[in-house]
Amino acid sequence: MGFELIFDTIDEEEKFISIEKKSKRENLKTDKNSQSTEDYKIERILGVISVVAGIVALSVLTWVIFIHPSEKVVGESFIKYEFTFHTPFYVFHFKPITIFVISAFVFWIFGLESIRTKLSTKIPLILNKLIFLFFIIVIFVFSYELILNFFFWAGAFILTSGEKHIDTLSYPMNPISLTPRNFNFITKIYALYLFCGLYGAYFFHQIIKIGQYFNLKEKSVQARTKVN
Repeated sequence: MGFELIFDTIDEEEKFISIEKKSKRENLKTDKNSQSTEDYKIERILGVISVVAGIVALSVLTWVIFIHPSEKVVGESFIKYEFTFHTPFYVFHFKPITIFVISAFVFWIFGLESIRTKLSTKIPLILNKLIFLFFIIVIFVFSYELILNFFFWAGAFILTSGEKHIDTLSYPMNPISLTPRNFNFITKIYALYLFCGLYGAYFFHQIIKIGQYFNLKEKSVQARTKVN
């Protein structure tokens, strides 16, 4: 009788432990599922905004290329025209390059946010770290290019003594290609690359932290179930 009671209690403890393990796994799954459902709704909205911004940027690019298929100065077609938006408070003036850069940046940041869950769960951690380091290099390169371009632009404006409009100034930046580049155009393009790199580095840094968090959480759950 004594041995039977001992074996019965052992069986009951094993059943209790197995039930507790299952409940912990189910709780972890339900937490992930509820979180993924909310994230999916938000990411769909962000994805729609990204697509709209991408269409706007592509429309501006197509319109400028259609009107001016060839240029003597790189980017001059993007600064020749202005779009005017009248409001009760202020009249906004946007050049095509300004609309293109803003739309492209919105496309980039909202597009990344719309796939945050996929990147944090389906891409290996090591690949996310490599992408993060790539964006660090992008930041380094285009920080230098943007600062250098600002100095060239300011120097060109000083040399012309203000005789030319600041938006029309240009210079052959590349010694290999003698085609001059418009300072307004190239500065905003470099700024776009730089800020896309900054947001990309920030984004993938967050992805890496999320991946490390979930890895630690799963390991802690597995360790607890083994101890129990």
